[in-house]
Amino acid sequence: MRTVLEQAEHAAPARATSGARWLERHATPVALALFAVNLALVLPRIGVQSIWFDEAVTLSNAQQPFDAARYMAADATPPLYPLLVHLWMRVFGVTIESARALSVLASAASVVLLFELGRRFLGARSGLFAALLLSCSRCQLFFALEARAYALVVLLCIASFYVFLALLEAPTRRRVVLLGLLDAALLYTHYVTVFALVAQGLAALLVLRRSPATFLAFVASQAIVVVLVLPLALFVATLWPLPMAGWLATPGWRSFPVELAKLVGSDLLLALESVLVLGGAAWLARWGGATPAEWGRLQVLALWVLAPLLAAFAVSFAVPMFLGRYLIYAAPGIFLLVGAVAARLPVTRALSATLVVALCALSLAHAYREPLVRPGWRDAAVAARDGLRGDGMVIVVPAYQLLPFAYHFAPRHFADPARLPELLAAERVVGVAHLTDVAPFAASGRDLTVLFPEAMAPDVPALRAQLATAGYRDAGRRDLPGLVLLRFAHEAGGAAS
Repeated sequence: MRTVLEQAEHAAPARATSGARWLERHATPVALALFAVNLALVLPRIGVQSIWFDEAVTLSNAQQPFDAARYMAADATPPLYPLLVHLWMRVFGVTIESARALSVLASAASVVLLFELGRRFLGARSGLFAALLLSCSRCQLFFALEARAYALVVLLCIASFYVFLALLEAPTRRRVVLLGLLDAALLYTHYVTVFALVAQGLAALLVLRRSPATFLAFVASQAIVVVLVLPLALFVATLWPLPMAGWLATPGWRSFPVELAKLVGSDLLLALESVLVLGGAAWLARWGGATPAEWGRLQVLALWVLAPLLAAFAVSFAVPMFLGRYLIYAAPGIFLLVGAVAARLPVTRALSATLVVALCALSLAHAYREPLVRPGWRDAAVAARDGLRGDGMVIVVPAYQLLPFAYHFAPRHFADPARLPELLAAERVVGVAHLTDVAPFAASGRDLTVLFPEAMAPDVPALRAQLATAGYRDAGRRDLPGLVLLRFAHEAGGAAS
């Protein structure tokens, strides 16, 4: 297999078919259509699901004066996205819909930029196929509606690899500087994106023997990254271990296909797309007549996907970080590989397009049939108000979940995070660390409504036994998305609310 340098020497991607020529002539309308399709898939659901804890942290910090040090001391993410969302919500208001809108736009821009990357380096049909697959991905559809940094990470990573491929093609001072800025922006958005830089470094090593100047241009870009990221690294060292980190378990070997399937959309899609990529690549190697340029670019895409996954998996045995959403920036590389192979299959253009459309339809069907769901704190807040009728009390477990609960229950209290527990306590809403900490509230004689994540359900029998001893009877259970609500009535206090 030829090196990435040799693909740079054969710069222009093949655009031989009439379909590709049509896409080239109408690239701008196609890009606008992709942008509109992505918005149409996402915007109608922008406020459907409740806020959850991570998003509540975003909004809680964004409504205060921006302070990078204070933010990083309270959250395990770098400061670029918090700064952007802070400025964004100063204009559009502190609401979950406003915060998610920023991610919606980043997601739609990612689809357009992926099309442009594919068109520029792999051919217009490859770019279109990849953009459609990204638009229909369950993972992308979910994180396009997440008031966190993941959609921005995907956008920045696509931009970074666009400039990286251009640098390998023809290194210039402008591309060196731009790549350094983009890679630094990645690290200022999410720490785990460091493995995207590892992928680029491995790809750059492929050109070392044939073009030391190209390799040195890449090294220069990374020197810019080091200079820009050094202040961040020094500050993180003072915080280590990071707050809100350490909750992940060490991965097992089964974790690898599980997390990869999350990026693609499902186990079935992972199997189908793996067969397509591996089979198509084998055909291209043996009979397809792929040019050195095409092989070189496919090498870069393979490293874009595999290097972050393998590196994060290996590092996670020391510091667990192997999680699909942390590695979402590898997904565009997967879809580019699928799109590039599909566009080069020895079948008619109509058949290859039908194949990609079928994959998109399967992905959308899975996304809407089995969507990723956030905890239902909006419904929990409504149910909690019922539990407070009379002399009742609401207990939220664990206590830090008071933050997303308060956004729906009492927005005016959510706006004052420093006094949030005190303000909620005045309304007979308290938070405790564990279900076992609920029992002491039985001394109040109040009816109790207990809210907790469904993962704590195994501890419910012990709680029921404790409260029964204190004179409480079970007054009902309600299962909400990701949450469980239990009601307990004090025997002397009459019927449950």
